[in-house]
Amino acid sequence: MEIYIDYNHPDKRVRKALISYKAQKQRCYYKKNKDYIFYGAKGIKVEYSSKEFVKWFIEKCPKNLDNIVVGRIDHNKNYSLDNIEIIKNSDNSIERNLRMSDLGKYKTKKVAIIKKETLKLIKIAESVKEAAHITGMYPPNVSNIMNGKKNSNKWIFKEIRS
Repeated sequence: MEIYIDYNHPDKRVRKALISYKAQKQRCYYKKNKDYIFYGAKGIKVEYSSKEFVKWFIEKCPKNLDNIVVGRIDHNKNYSLDNIEIIKNSDNSIERNLRMSDLGKYKTKKVAIIKKETLKLIKIAESVKEAAHITGMYPPNVSNIMNGKKNSNKWIFKEIRS
């Protein structure tokens, strides 16, 4: 298949790659973009051409294009072919929310995860962040449930003090 840069390309992967590439460029170089402050203003750049990116995307992307996005592996580094990956949109959102908020305090507490219905201990998580990942919740919610500020129909979280 010839790769040419066209938003009307017959291959959906090419079209999705071009949309992703354009969004990356907008975040890094267009000062009026709402996310510029998190990318371009911090010096993040796109280090590959659109053709290089489309070729990489086609090689890496799964058959099902639903709910996938391209994310940077190390968010302190530029968009480069060795620093991007294809991930689920939901995983990217959770990761971004964790990274963009002040969640350092959630990394040090061990947390007992208890199924509310059976009162069975599911696991001792190494952190609030891990407990959130296991249960599919956001860390602030886990912390609020653990501290009695919020209630859950499914889970009980207890801090384990050393």
